[in-house]
Amino acid sequence: MRILILGFSLSGKSAYELLKDNHNVYIYDKKKINMDNYFSYYRLKKELPYFDLVIRSPGIKQTSKIYQLAVSLSKKVISEIELGLSYIQDNYIIGVTGSNGKTTLVNMLYHLLSKNNRVHKLGNIGVPLTSKIHEIKKDDIVILELSSFQLENTYRNIFDIGIITNILDNHYDSVFSKECYIASKLKLVNLSKVIYLPNELLTYQKRRKNIVKVNDLREYTNLNLNKYNQIYWNIACDIARKFNLNEKDIEESQYFFKMDHYRMEKILTKGNLTFINDSKSTSISSTNACLDVYNDRPRILILGGIDKKENFSKIKKQNKDIIISYGKSKLKIFNSCGDMYFETLDEVIKYINKSYKKEYYVVFSPACASFDQYSSYIERGEKFNKLINL
Repeated sequence: MRILILGFSLSGKSAYELLKDNHNVYIYDKKKINMDNYFSYYRLKKELPYFDLVIRSPGIKQTSKIYQLAVSLSKKVISEIELGLSYIQDNYIIGVTGSNGKTTLVNMLYHLLSKNNRVHKLGNIGVPLTSKIHEIKKDDIVILELSSFQLENTYRNIFDIGIITNILDNHYDSVFSKECYIASKLKLVNLSKVIYLPNELLTYQKRRKNIVKVNDLREYTNLNLNKYNQIYWNIACDIARKFNLNEKDIEESQYFFKMDHYRMEKILTKGNLTFINDSKSTSISSTNACLDVYNDRPRILILGGIDKKENFSKIKKQNKDIIISYGKSKLKIFNSCGDMYFETLDEVIKYINKSYKKEYYVVFSPACASFDQYSSYIERGEKFNKLINL
């Protein structure tokens, strides 16, 4: 087959490695690659080659010129996830999507199910499905974190369980519309034998018989979790029971599960200031979830980075809260809801340490992507921790 990899990022490279020995595989990427099988947009437009299959990376928007051209030059366009699913059709597969909470829930499922099973957590969590195809054995469980972009070109209805955590005001700038974003998430319903949905999404799926109502699930106590993450724990425990994990094992598991770093993470207290690292937040909805947890005293909220064209007036600011912005979107945030702004995070922390002596939460929950000043939310979170420990 003649196959075009559309976007040579992590998932694109993984798909290429899986296919290159048995197919004629070509590569498109925005950045020039010194390989004979590389196609620039200009070369594709000039030569108009035909492909049997195009594998789209999540970073390629369906509205882009290159995507539209690729559709015209091929029989079919699929996601890297769709490619990977074709190799593991006999495995037990759990798919998780949503605006917030995907990674948290995937980690909870992995923590519980790994007690008695061999489990892989892959996909949007940072490890491409196709990179582990040769390591997945017949009886293994595969848990996939799925973004809306990955679901857009995924078609196989072989998920044994699907879970949609929520659908919030996020990513609308990157897809056609709010309706298309919601539809891309809800696509998992039709790809799954059983689907877990929160109450607010039930109106979209009134006729389905295989729905598990998340809000009606039994509560499995976990003393280490806030109210948002408790919901995800309930889902994970309910699924673990389907794999015969007993009550004692579930109860003991809560003491060993640790949340990911940089998500609503209390780091330290210096004087009257308690520092919260929520660097993973890249949307207003995610930041508001953090603010709902830390709401028993005034907050100094640090926002900034590259915004997603959201309305920052939706930030849940209380009367005594102070909002400080930095980075590329600092002025937009300041003009919408801010009190002051700086160029860098370093300047923000220096100012806070110097100026505030009363009791505050210092909540670093940027509500923006990190790429103006940092390579990832992880690097951004590490930087925050270093600055507050100086």
